[in-house]
Amino acid sequence: MAICAHCGAGLPPGTNVCPGCKKPVSTVDDNDDTGSTLYGVRPDTVLGGRFRLMRRIGSGGMGDVWLAEDTELHEQAAIKILRDTLVGDSEALGDLKKEVAVTRKLRHPNIVAVFDLHIESGLYFIVMEYVEGCTLAHALAKRGIPFELAEILPWARQMATALDYAHQQGVLHRDVKPANMLLTHDGTAKLADFGIARIAEDTETKVTGREASGTLPYMSPEQLMGEPCDNRSDLYSLAASLYELLSGKPPFHTGSIATQIQFKPPQQIDGLSGSANEMLLHGLAKAKEDRQTTCLELVEQLHDWLDQQAFLPVPDKERKNPFARVDGCKKLEQKMRLTELFERLEHCRRAEIRQVLDALEDALADEERRQNAY
Repeated sequence: MAICAHCGAGLPPGTNVCPGCKKPVSTVDDNDDTGSTLYGVRPDTVLGGRFRLMRRIGSGGMGDVWLAEDTELHEQAAIKILRDTLVGDSEALGDLKKEVAVTRKLRHPNIVAVFDLHIESGLYFIVMEYVEGCTLAHALAKRGIPFELAEILPWARQMATALDYAHQQGVLHRDVKPANMLLTHDGTAKLADFGIARIAEDTETKVTGREASGTLPYMSPEQLMGEPCDNRSDLYSLAASLYELLSGKPPFHTGSIATQIQFKPPQQIDGLSGSANEMLLHGLAKAKEDRQTTCLELVEQLHDWLDQQAFLPVPDKERKNPFARVDGCKKLEQKMRLTELFERLEHCRRAEIRQVLDALEDALADEERRQNAY
């Protein structure tokens, strides 16, 4: 599947404009290591005397990302080869070196580790931890429909924990969005590009005169206006990212996005409880003083609300048990009934789980008695 080179979102066939970042399509295939590459770099090129490039795994505003083998440590690494528009700007390059120096000190299970910045024959590249998986932007596009709150909360907790850890170290991310959230095959979520991608986008804006709109939908009002940012600025971006995962779109994605970020309240998400909506929109408050104080506080509020739903009594008018005992059913019918129960248990809302579990227990007891009768 082709993905957007700017934001990492999956692209349906025939798409001319990315549905995620609204930029003209510039793609790279998930497993494509062919085609034009920066500086003509090809597979089996060795950088820094030890990193053998295996295949290109991404391309975007900062440059090309390659999967590489560290021939000294015999392990895989990700190599980000930087565009000359970035390294050719002395101010941007100085900022980049500072960000790499700060980011490489962060060691957290939910942060993609940055190891070093190298220069070789005028070519700059960053050595990072290789994470096998996909971005949440890609996962959302591939899924085709929004996620449920219960599905994203484990990822949200990991993202929030990583952000709060970085904030305690005095480091802001400044570019939190689904395209910078990586999901591994075992369900671990990791944040990438602390501060680094934002430098590339600022440089693109300075060189081209165009705002880097791939990040704009997730920017807090104070960051948009160039005002001082703090941890609550990243919190806003996290809330905007969760909003997109739950609704399919960022809070503001059409029209004058910058104006809406500053002045227009975001709409509630259809299908999400009013209380949960209020908690999420609390994180999207225009004034940072009106948001939660930490990223984890936002996620814990949503998590506590969801937990409470599982223990709410079911109103009498909704107390329907479609799995009531069917005396005299045949073995095949009983098997179909059990299958239906398992399918409902997989897809039901948290508030229904207790009711379904009780019905499932009755059905299993019926089946055991029927087997004993045979």
